[in-house]
Amino acid sequence: AIPTILGCQAGKDVYVEKPDGHNLEEGRRMVAAMRKHGRIVQLGTQSRTAERFHQAMAYIRSGKLGKCRFAKAWENAKQSALGRPPDGDPPPGVDYDMWLGPAPKRRFNPLRFHGHWRWFFDYGTGDLGNDGVHRLDVARWALSTAAEAQGEPPLVLPTAVSATGGKWYFDDAQEWPDTLQVTYEYPGKVLTYEMRIWAPYRYLGFPEGAAVFGDQGYIVIGNSQWRAFTNSDEPVAQGSGGDDTVGHVRNFIQCVKSRKKPNADLETVGHPSSVLCHAGNIAWRTGKKLKLDPKTGQFDDREANALRTRPEYRKPWVLPTV
Repeated sequence: AIPTILGCQAGKDVYVEKPDGHNLEEGRRMVAAMRKHGRIVQLGTQSRTAERFHQAMAYIRSGKLGKCRFAKAWENAKQSALGRPPDGDPPPGVDYDMWLGPAPKRRFNPLRFHGHWRWFFDYGTGDLGNDGVHRLDVARWALSTAAEAQGEPPLVLPTAVSATGGKWYFDDAQEWPDTLQVTYEYPGKVLTYEMRIWAPYRYLGFPEGAAVFGDQGYIVIGNSQWRAFTNSDEPVAQGSGGDDTVGHVRNFIQCVKSRKKPNADLETVGHPSSVLCHAGNIAWRTGKKLKLDPKTGQFDDREANALRTRPEYRKPWVLPTV
């Protein structure tokens, strides 16, 4: 978040990884900086550029699913326990103080370093923000497309969020849950997210994916393939494809030149999908069903609002004011 905001203030366009920050407030300030300085900011959710995903959305847009009231996203990709290695010294040549940045000063631990930092509250958002943001972005995109096909308003931010789960499978140093279900409520619609990062099998044909269910049919969208079915379970359409990264980066560069919105524009695409991750994590940490004000990004709960940002930003790595 801090480099993105500083980049916008310096007149730079930015390609930023997902989710859009460590917490909700960071994402809101990133959007504010992008707006204020008129910059192009692309989030690294590559599905927004992939042709096969646009094919799936075209099928949904045709209205063949009928009236849709439910969608889900899931993670079934099996991971492994990380153990509990002791603290020690950072590798030679590593500026560990700089690496920590705004996070609290702690002893070096190999699990809190490259690759595994995302499983700790200080630095990451767990697998909900690691892989889940991709699945949720596609699920929200698909359910919103289905709504618009019926003449209904698009989905932006949910009005209520609840979550249940825990670190119930792996006995290691990870802090975020390995088993989780999050429910997002929109007017007249529900979007759910399921995390089973210990499961070695597929669900609805895919280890991780998204699905939208209508009264006339349903669609299941995996990483490399999508399949559509009628309400009698007959397969009627499908598509497939490979890696999307090059096209997504190319889209960003083209928009730097044209000044058009990129496919994963931070304000309209990246931040709303990132909010799902942050809000889901906050609902899990508080154990409460939370109401969310889509305009202010505030919850109806003091404990939840305290988790919208870090308790403290370690100087000099403070979150810039926009």
